[in-house]
Formats: sequence, structure tokens, C-alpha cells
Amino acid sequence: MMIKATHQFCWVFVAAFGAVDLNVFLQQTYDVVHYVATYSVTASLILFNKKVRQLMYSTHIREVKQATISVALISDCLTFIHMIAHYLVNI
Repeated sequence: MMIKATHQFCWVFVAAFGAVDLNVFLQQTYDVVHYVATYSVTASLILFNKKVRQLMYSTHIREVKQATISVALISDCLTFIHMIAHYLVNI
């Protein structure tokens, strides 16, 4: 993801030029950048893919593999929402 790559490039800039203020900012925003980069794909998939949403909410899943995918997607989405809420509370 570009957000993670940009954040990592900023770390290189901080190391090369000794920008202390930017270093503090990067440390404060690391969690948000990390969780957005990690869970935004899962959240996007759930929001924009009708088949995935049907699998998540289906009670008649025929294959165990589909059920495993459904539980994993729900877990990832809930973790993403929890992390964003935690960050917003602590601002």
C-alpha cells in the first residue's frame, strides 16, 4: 500500500536529515498507518463485494472453507474498526 511506503520513506528522511519534529509525528501516527495498511483491504472487500457480504451473513454455507473465510473476514473487519475507534478516542 502506498500509505505504508510513504510512511517508511518519511522514516528514511528523518534518519538522513535528523528531523526531530517529524520523528515525533511519525511515532504518533505509526499505529494508524499500520492498521489502515493492514485492514483497509479487508474492509474494502466487505464494503464493495456483494458475494463476500453474502458469505459473511449467510447461515447456509455449504463448504467449511467458505465458513472459515467468512469468520476470518468478520474478525479482520472488527479488529480494524476497534483499532480506528481506539485511535479516535485517544486523540
